[in-house]
Amino acid sequence: MWLSFLALACRESSPVSQTHPTDPLVTGTFSTDPGERLIGDAELLTRLSLDLRGIRPTAAELDAFEADPSTYDAVVEAWLADPRFGQRVADLWSEVYNSRNGTFFVDFTGVSNQTGFHEDTLQGSVAEEPLQVLAWLADHDEPYDQLVLADWTMADEVLAQIYPVDYPVGVTGWQRVHYTDARPKIGILSSNGMWWYQGSMENNRNRGRANKVSRALLCDDYLEREIPFVPSAQLAGEEEQANAIRTNPSCTACHDTLDPLASHFYGFWWYLAEKAALELISTYRTEREDLWRELTGTPPGYFGQPSSGLVDLGPLVARDPRFTSCFVKQAWELVTRTDVDEVPVDLARVGDAFEENLVIRDVFRALVHLPEYQGWDERFTRRRVSPELLSSEVEELTGYRWTARTSDRDLVNAFTGYVLLAGGFDRDRVVSPAPTDTVTSVLVVQRLAENAAQSVVVHDRALPPEKRRLLGLVDFTETPDGPGSERMAAQLQALRRRVLGREVPVDGEEVSSDLAVWSAAHEVTGDPYLAWAAVLSLLLRDPDFVTY
Repeated sequence: MWLSFLALACRESSPVSQTHPTDPLVTGTFSTDPGERLIGDAELLTRLSLDLRGIRPTAAELDAFEADPSTYDAVVEAWLADPRFGQRVADLWSEVYNSRNGTFFVDFTGVSNQTGFHEDTLQGSVAEEPLQVLAWLADHDEPYDQLVLADWTMADEVLAQIYPVDYPVGVTGWQRVHYTDARPKIGILSSNGMWWYQGSMENNRNRGRANKVSRALLCDDYLEREIPFVPSAQLAGEEEQANAIRTNPSCTACHDTLDPLASHFYGFWWYLAEKAALELISTYRTEREDLWRELTGTPPGYFGQPSSGLVDLGPLVARDPRFTSCFVKQAWELVTRTDVDEVPVDLARVGDAFEENLVIRDVFRALVHLPEYQGWDERFTRRRVSPELLSSEVEELTGYRWTARTSDRDLVNAFTGYVLLAGGFDRDRVVSPAPTDTVTSVLVVQRLAENAAQSVVVHDRALPPEKRRLLGLVDFTETPDGPGSERMAAQLQALRRRVLGREVPVDGEEVSSDLAVWSAAHEVTGDPYLAWAAVLSLLLRDPDFVTY
């Protein structure tokens, strides 16, 4: 907490970093001379590293690229092969599936009592299942259509205790497994993690689940469609609503395709009294697949095509041309924080690259070679980091991860943490990510920066210089006006390079300002370690750290 007061006291002496537009819906036409890139080499490399690896480039990587920008293609290939790439894809699409921070229709208290796992731990593992399937496809270059066709899923040691899966004995962590009950084998479409999150109220009849398929996999969100006004008298009761759905043109425009899609999911239907009974909700209920007959009378179907049930849904989705075009659209929008409908861009080259083999890596390879991505278009010069990316870059730099006391879940992006305060969304209480900083997102960044700064100082002070994370050029006895002041200046110069990707002169204004912050903090605390933590906490809140 004391770092907050120090930051306020010292901010006037700290130069404001160059600011950039952060609104993802900045509109305009391409008016810049194509020969002038609007971001520098270091900014481009930082963008590439954060988008493909979820971390900032090292000083050595920045130096090498600035010395020879023609190595861009080689850097792209190396970072696409980085083991962090698959997890980065999962982090991006967590905003599409919303399983990490949405509302689960499962009584995790009951499951916790039966298994001994804390509710946060259970929810965290369930939420990751569909995302880890996607990460596996990205890591292993398996075709994207396996997302809805695979006969396997992903599980960790937690899910192995609550799911009917063939999790191998004697291992831990995420493993490729198979469900052992009678559910159809169609990738995430038959996974518990997909549908335990997106439940359905009894009178909603699986329509929420149906819309999730349409929204997340086809980029067609029924809730965003324009519909004519329906007189309220026609919706006064459940019987009136059911009649309107069948007969009123304002309703049938959506329900004629939504309801047949919803009728695929009754094998996941359970009753309120069963929510605490793990054995009843973890297993797919084949005997309930035909409940549509009595609940809606609408047989399964797929946008006018007949379907015999959930077993057909995966192939139907995989053959839909919207399935692959949607993924390309999502990739661009998630990376650039823009809406293609609001800020148009030609993604044909990306789509062509994807269609050939349906390899996720090919999408990102084509995407990062677009001139709009590389900063030749004024509409795409800067974006705000997401909560997942903020957490990832802070952890890699400092080794600090902000977790809950009750579990290992990341507080920055978990439903039980601060994801909404940090600018995230759940499509329920908050329907879209914050395009710019908010009061609460600034507070979350501040507290994360303070915690991470103190953590890395504690870590580095106990180790020899060559094993430290960030503070390897000082021995913590230096003062700005005494012996070792040159080492302090060199350390602050190196910190700005490592944390912000900026090369500043060792005798320049930025380093002088950082020394003033250090001195002010040291005057208050008398502790050189806390003074270094104060400087670091300000760098981790800098506009060049929370935007890129």
